[in-house]
Amino acid sequence: MDRTRETERLILRSHRAEDWADFCRCFGDAEVVRFEPYRAMSGEEARQALAARIGNDAFIALETKQDHRYIGNVYFREDEMHTVELGYVLARDAWHRGYAAEACRALIEDAFARGVHRIWSECDPQNTASWKLLERLGFVREAHLHQNVFFWKDEQGNPIWKDTYQYALLHPGEKPPVIIREAGLEELARIAALKHQIHQLHVNGRPDLFRPFSGEEAFAEYAIAKNCALLLAEINGEPVGYVLVQYVNRSANPYMNERRFVHVEEFCVEDSHHRMGIGRRLMEGLRGLARKNGYSRIELDVWGFNESARRFYEAMGMKPFRTFMELNV
Repeated sequence: MDRTRETERLILRSHRAEDWADFCRCFGDAEVVRFEPYRAMSGEEARQALAARIGNDAFIALETKQDHRYIGNVYFREDEMHTVELGYVLARDAWHRGYAAEACRALIEDAFARGVHRIWSECDPQNTASWKLLERLGFVREAHLHQNVFFWKDEQGNPIWKDTYQYALLHPGEKPPVIIREAGLEELARIAALKHQIHQLHVNGRPDLFRPFSGEEAFAEYAIAKNCALLLAEINGEPVGYVLVQYVNRSANPYMNERRFVHVEEFCVEDSHHRMGIGRRLMEGLRGLARKNGYSRIELDVWGFNESARRFYEAMGMKPFRTFMELNV
């Protein structure tokens, strides 16, 4: 049965035998299938793969309305647990035009309307375009699996292991949205409990250096004195995370070049909301805040005891560039 769904620029339908020429062009391109578990297809391999897709409702062909050209497919397979696996492969000349997002949004909308509970996807961490698309669609990265799979072996027959990012999107009725927004320092009192949480972590980690939290007034005085900016994460109007930053502008001197950067003073996600993608959303908001204000660099400090924070920042793409050391004598 030819199940057809139209979007603004696309026709989403079943595969057909007449798709072969464009199908071969798409899946015969080594760059297109670079992250797939198969090599670029020969003409005969493409013919067999197309035949396997015809009549398989999990593979949805994408056809442009303008010139009725096959440009790739979306894999959208639903199981008995009301869960859908999502994947997509598009021809190279269809990249960077929003086609994948347009098709996926339509399929996601239809899936949730018929009661699908969860949609998930996996991708190679090196496939930046793929996981950035998932994040634009609202997916949350749930896991980074290290060297969990291999598709190929080296000349000695050893597996070439690959990492995997796992993403998922729940039915919007399952959880309220996370709102990331800029806030004025007059709202610092609203995050006093979060400040206490993150400060206590440091007190526990280095009681020789950190004093107990002295209250929201001292917190506000500190932030105002440093002329900080505040980014909030909220669910149902309640703060569940924040980033406090300072814009730093340092003039050149005989030893150092001029430096302009955003320094993260504090980064916190409420304990009960960990592993929900809120930290990643805050980091994305921070990047946008920096760019909006004309900064191209973000810096922060991590205490040696705070391994989970270090791993998170590294997962966000940050790299160490300076190390502080100590010696008690």
